[in-house]
Amino acid sequence: MMIILDYKGMLAIGQILLDLALLCIIFFMYRKLKMLDVQKVERIINILKKGEELSRGIEDALKKNEALSNSLACVLNSKETPKDSRNTPTSGKPIDKNGLHNQVIALWKIGKGLPEIADITGLAPGEVEIIISLAKAKKLAIKN
Repeated sequence: MMIILDYKGMLAIGQILLDLALLCIIFFMYRKLKMLDVQKVERIINILKKGEELSRGIEDALKKNEALSNSLACVLNSKETPKDSRNTPTSGKPIDKNGLHNQVIALWKIGKGLPEIADITGLAPGEVEIIISLAKAKKLAIKN
């Protein structure tokens, strides 16, 4: 005798089959998790943490190298040394403000202090502070 299932009966059978499939999946996942060794998982986590620390160190080194490269490029692109860049209006030489600003920012990124940057670039410490604060403000504006 053939039983004709209506729409609700077919949905009920489908639901039962899905429930059985999910129970099987849960059972197999439980067995796999039970087989995991806690010490191995802890070792993997420690290795991942060390890798993260190393990548941070590499990232910091890359930033310092980039800042040094920018500073070197600024010095090489200018026709005079940084100490000689103290151009006065009476000297007749134009002041390369962009190169000087880039040099200030590059020196700041590698960790030089305000007095040291001022001495290297020939700017007043207040000017150096303003350039750095403007660079910080630009960086924040770009992030937002």
